[in-house]
This record gives sequence, structure tokens and C-alpha cells, in this order.
Amino acid sequence: MKRNYEFEATGFWPFPWDMLRYDEAYPADIYASSALECVAGYKTEAGKTTVRLIGNRMTRERWLSFGWAIEPLSEDAKYSALCGGWYKPA
Repeated sequence: MKRNYEFEATGFWPFPWDMLRYDEAYPADIYASSALECVAGYKTEAGKTTVRLIGNRMTRERWLSFGWAIEPLSEDAKYSALCGGWYKPA
């Protein structure tokens, strides 16, 4: 059974679309899907974007080669996302 990792990818346009295939990843929720749509629509360099993803791998070095950083989400961060972002652990 494959393990799913939840992580955030942060970077600038262009988004490394092939990384979704490579890490067998997909947007974690509708907000992540919307963020990807926004990044896809820019023809010039967009602002810094963070997208929450779920994937079977987290290949940090490969993401970095495209100029994007990834960070695994902690349990607190996952819970905060489920609560609409208002939960902040002490």
C-alpha cells in the first residue's frame, strides 16, 4: 500500500506540472485546485504561490530544480486547513 504525503509547494510561475505526475500528486482541496488554475493562467511571472498537495512521494531536490520548495504538513497544519485556517496551535 502506498503512503500519501500531504505537503505544500511554494514557488513562482511557471508551475512544474510534470511534478504532479512524478510525485503522483494532486491538489489537496478546492483551494489548491483554484491556486493551480490561477498559476496556469499567467503568461508572465506571477507572484509567489503556495499550493497544498497530496502525493505518493515528496522529491524535494527535484522540486528545487524547478525553483519550487516543498514542506510536509504537520498534523497541526492539516487540522488547521480542515478548520478553514483559523486553528493556530499554541
